[in-house]
Amino acid sequence: MMYSGLQYAPLDFVLLPSHIFRDKQPALPSIQSLLSESRPPTPLSPILVSSPAPSTPLPNKPRWRPSKYCTVESCQRVSQRNGLCHRHGGKRSCKEPSCNAKDRGNGYCIKHGGGRPCDVANCGKKARRQGMCTQHFRLVNDHA
Repeated sequence: MMYSGLQYAPLDFVLLPSHIFRDKQPALPSIQSLLSESRPPTPLSPILVSSPAPSTPLPNKPRWRPSKYCTVESCQRVSQRNGLCHRHGGKRSCKEPSCNAKDRGNGYCIKHGGGRPCDVANCGKKARRQGMCTQHFRLVNDHA
């Protein structure tokens, strides 16, 4: 058979004869088992179907959009807290004096004791991903 300059062998020549597998079980299912299963028939030759181009362009779906923006006029940043963005006072700062880092839990930044500890026993690091520190997260996901 020929399709657009390419030759395709009929299906009979593609399947291996069963006498090759006399002493071994075939890795592929037998023809009888394939024929006995109730599946819709599959075409032996490729079918090319072209669909007409849509007459009207598809509307672009907006991606995720934050529900609230900073309430300061002409600021289009996302609000973090009390309707304000980080720049305009919506950022919770670390309670430690002279520390301007972001609060990560219990009012403190990671450096000063905020955030959750790693779930792995005897690890003193802070959790970064899925309850584990970066090192343990990589170990678990590299071997999974």
